[in-house]
Amino acid sequence: MRNYSSTISHFVARDGKLLYEYEPGLFEDFRKQALKSNLELKEIRKALGAKKN
Repeated sequence: MRNYSSTISHFVARDGKLLYEYEPGLFEDFRKQALKSNLELKEIRKALGAKKN
């Protein structure tokens, strides 16, 4: 998941289901790093909206 945007990583961390992990705890570590706060998501949406105009 290192090559994906922070937005995609957020939704995978929030909605994804663990099927397999090489080492126990890797997915939980990813979730802690990838989940964004509501404020961070608002800023991302704002930045994306500005790019469309």
